Amino acid sequence: MSDVLRFATSSLVFPEPTTARPQISLPLVGVDGPVEWTVRRFPDDVVVASGVAPASESGTATIVLEPRAWAPGYVRVEAASGSRQAAVPLIVQTPPAADGFFGGVTLFPHSDDSDQVAQRKETPNDLIPVMGALGMGALLDTLPWSVIETARGEYAFSQWTDQIVQLCQKHGLRLTLRFMQNNPLYNGGDSTQKGLTCLPRTDEEVTGFTNFVLAALRRYPGEVHAVELWNEVNSASFNSGWWPDADARTILPLLRAAYTAVADEFPDVQVLTPGAVGTGVQTAGEFWKQFIEEGGLEHCDAISTHPYEQSPRQFRALMKALNKKMIAVNGAVHPVAFTEAGWSRVVPDPTGGNGAWVRTLHAQAMALVHLLVGAQEFANVSSAFWYNMVDSWWDDPGGTENNFGLFVLRGDASDADRPKPVAWAFARLRRELAGVAFHSVRSFDDGGRHVDVFRFTGGGRTRLVAWTTPDQIDPYPDELRSARAGDGAVSLPVSAVVADGERITGMRDIYGDALAVDGAVTLSFTPAYIDVAKAT
Repeated sequence: MSDVLRFATSSLVFPEPTTARPQISLPLVGVDGPVEWTVRRFPDDVVVASGVAPASESGTATIVLEPRAWAPGYVRVEAASGSRQAAVPLIVQTPPAADGFFGGVTLFPHSDDSDQVAQRKETPNDLIPVMGALGMGALLDTLPWSVIETARGEYAFSQWTDQIVQLCQKHGLRLTLRFMQNNPLYNGGDSTQKGLTCLPRTDEEVTGFTNFVLAALRRYPGEVHAVELWNEVNSASFNSGWWPDADARTILPLLRAAYTAVADEFPDVQVLTPGAVGTGVQTAGEFWKQFIEEGGLEHCDAISTHPYEQSPRQFRALMKALNKKMIAVNGAVHPVAFTEAGWSRVVPDPTGGNGAWVRTLHAQAMALVHLLVGAQEFANVSSAFWYNMVDSWWDDPGGTENNFGLFVLRGDASDADRPKPVAWAFARLRRELAGVAFHSVRSFDDGGRHVDVFRFTGGGRTRLVAWTTPDQIDPYPDELRSARAGDGAVSLPVSAVVADGERITGMRDIYGDALAVDGAVTLSFTPAYIDVAKAT
C-alpha cells in the first residue's frame, strides 16, 4: 500500500458531461481514511464543488465529480486524507471538430531502449488521446535516422512509431514526420554528436537519407500527411556543419533529391524544407530570403520555419517581409508551415547575468493566443505546431528548454501530465474560433499602445479577437515577459473596436471568463474574445 496520496488517472482532460455520462471519476491511491476534496475554479480560486469520498480497505478512493454546473472549465482538484494531501489541475471541455491547422510537437522515443522510454515517461497512448481532447488536429514527431537504420537498407521502426501512426489515425490527427540525424553508416563512421548533427551533403549521405524517408512512407502508406527534412538547419545546435558556412544553398542538394523522390512515389505527401529558427541576420528571415533567391521554392511544397519568442508586431513584420520576397522572386506566395512555435516560461537573464527570468504562467498562455490568432492573418500559413506538448526531460528543470510545454511532465510513469493555463488557453481558443474563419485585421495606436483587432466570420457570426502590445517591435518586450491579466490596458469607445452598425453582445478573456463592457471596451496585452452583432 502506498504511503503517498496520489491521483491514479492517465489523463486530466475530460469531455463535458452529458445526460448519458454526467460524472467524472478520479481514482486515488495512498488513501489514509476518508478523502475530503474541493474543486477550485481557475483563475479566481472560487470553490465550485466539495465533498467526502469514502476509503476502501485497500487504501484507495474515488472522487466523483458532477461538473455540469461549472463545465467547461479549468479547475484544481484538492484532496486530503489524514495528513496526506494531493492536488491536480483538470480541464473539462468537449473539443470542436479537429482542424489540421492547429498542431502540437511531441518527443516520443523511437527505440525500444528502456532508458529512453523511462526518460520520457509518457507514451503515445497517454498523450495522443489528450491532444485530440484539446482540439488539436495535427502532430509532429521526429524520426532519428541513426537509431532506425543500423545496417544499410534495414530499418528498425519501433513499436512506439507504429503506435504514433495508429493513434493519429484513430484520433483524427494529421501526422507530420521530421527526419533528423546523420548516420555513421554513410558519413564515414562519425558517431559523435558533431557527426550526427551534420546535415547530409555528400552524394552517399543524401542518397541514404532520401531512402530513409522513403522507407518510412512505404511502411505507413497513406498515413503521413507531410515530411520535414531536418530540424533548425541554420542552427549549430542541430547542424554542426552550418557555422561559419552560413549559406542557404547548403540545403539544396538534400532538398532536391528528397523532394523529387517523394513527389514521384508519394505525390499526396507534402515535402517541407528543413526548419529554420530565429529572426535576425542569417536566421529565419534572411535565411529564407536567400533560399528564395536561389530558386529553392521549386523543390518544396512549403517552407518550414520556427517563429519562437516573437511579439505579435515582430511576427507580422517577418511574415510580410517573407511574402514580399516570394512575390518579388516567384510571382506568388508559397505555403509556410510553422513546424515549431512557442514561448518558454524561462528565459536567460536579459541583463546579461547568469540567472534566469521566470515568466508568469499567464504570459505563456497569452503568447500562445497571440501567435495562433496572428498566424491566421496570412492565408499561406498552412499549419502552426506548438512546441511542445509536454515540458522536456533532458535539461535543468528550471531551464528554458524544459518549460515550453502545454503540460507539466508527469513525475512518474503512472501519473498524468498536468495541464498548465496555456493548455486551457489553447482549448478555449479552439472553442472560440470554431466555425469562423479569418476575415481581416485592423491595427491602430492609442495612448502609447498598439492595438490589433482581428475579425473572424462564418455561419452568420462575427467574433473579434483584440489586444494591445508595446509600441516597439521587439522579440522580447520586457512588458510581455511576465505580463499578468490587465497589464497594458487601454480604455476605448466601442466604436473604435467594432464596425459601423455593430454592437458588442459579449466579451471574454482567454480563459472564458466574462469581461465587462460598460459603454467602453478595456483592452490589454491579454487577448479578448468579443461577440459582435448588428446594432438594432
